[in-house]
Amino acid sequence: MVWVAPWFDGAAIRRNSPGPYRVEWTIDEDLAWARTSALRASPDERVRNEGQDLLLRGRLNLATDNTPSLELGGAVILLDWAAPPPLDVSGAWIELRTHRDRAALYPC
Repeated sequence: MVWVAPWFDGAAIRRNSPGPYRVEWTIDEDLAWARTSALRASPDERVRNEGQDLLLRGRLNLATDNTPSLELGGAVILLDWAAPPPLDVSGAWIELRTHRDRAALYPC
């Protein structure tokens, strides 16, 4: 099990040895607006477990080609959605929910 540590130049994790580590997020889920994500009114960045789910809260950004990404604690997580979210939600705070077995961190 990996413990998500305080943010340091992107996501950082603590293993058996001390210090921050750069990681890459992978979410193996068919993400869909309103099914796996929802708008949040407050700017509240977090990563947490809730039962069997992993919740990621951050700011949603859409690139000029409508590629979505999630800004979270200084890290940018690229999102691969089945269909892009509505254009009017770019810049909004969202919560992304996935089963915890479908998310993974890999050292860079």
